[in-house]
Amino acid sequence: MKAIIALLLLVTLPVAAVAQPGSQVVFAFLGLTSSDNSISASQLRVLENRLTTSLVQIAEQERFSIVVPRNRERVLEELSHYQNADPDAQNRAPLREVVSAHGLVTGEVHQLNDTVYLDVQLIQTETGATLFAYSGQFEDYDHALDAAPASIYALFELEPPEEVLAALDRAETETEGRPAGSALLQPQQYVDAPELSALTGTWQGDDGLGEVTIEPGGSGTAELRSGESMKLSVSIDEELIIIRQDEPNSPKMYLHAFPYSIAVQVVERARPMRWRFRLSEDGRSLVGTKETTSLQIRQGRVVSADNTYSRAAVWTRVE
Repeated sequence: MKAIIALLLLVTLPVAAVAQPGSQVVFAFLGLTSSDNSISASQLRVLENRLTTSLVQIAEQERFSIVVPRNRERVLEELSHYQNADPDAQNRAPLREVVSAHGLVTGEVHQLNDTVYLDVQLIQTETGATLFAYSGQFEDYDHALDAAPASIYALFELEPPEEVLAALDRAETETEGRPAGSALLQPQQYVDAPELSALTGTWQGDDGLGEVTIEPGGSGTAELRSGESMKLSVSIDEELIIIRQDEPNSPKMYLHAFPYSIAVQVVERARPMRWRFRLSEDGRSLVGTKETTSLQIRQGRVVSADNTYSRAAVWTRVE
């Protein structure tokens, strides 16, 4: 048993580095968001409470303050302009003027079948840059709930207390002997020999993608969160459906996750994206893995890229 846990962004800055010398460090917790209807509002609230408890404990230990801003929606809206490389972002008021804090703690949770993915970030309000990020994959909601405190300790690069480590151990996901995502559907639920004609139509993509359109003959187009699009090619390899990025890397492909200054560096290091799917028997889901890149970033610079990284992915047919 081992957890699928990836520290995708590692920064050498200590926690106090986001504040001016002599001032008290303040972090604003923006809570969790989810675009997944399988995570209920009550589940999201309970998960947020677990994170809040850990944040308060860490704040006492590290001697900083935690606040929950009343204008949370406005802060999230302003943050999106920085993260999506809005050309007017430089002309907007700094996040520090929107929320009285040195840093923001925010996160997203989503669920594919039973598997729960939890992502949390620490963002500097002066520049809107991501300082630290943590990503965890857990076999169900209860395991994610147990592991939530450890995610916050990981975000601040702190060693969790023994009781948190024990909960994390209970939340580990079995991964040995099978690729990520291979157990999301039982083998008898897949189409053994899919045809391109069965894939024609519109699909809801995974993280970073909007709707994906697959045309007869194997060409395709994916909407990106940046508002632009990416060309795709689709082919069949026995029971596998292979979907590839069919154009050179460009910053637009990474702006959903990074500010523009980092996205242009990712372009030089990341391999082209590829999805390896199987088609569910009812024709409504593409289930498998996305082959992508795990990055190490220090002080706004990409210092290494792991092009062997893959994660679970599911696309669903749009009726």
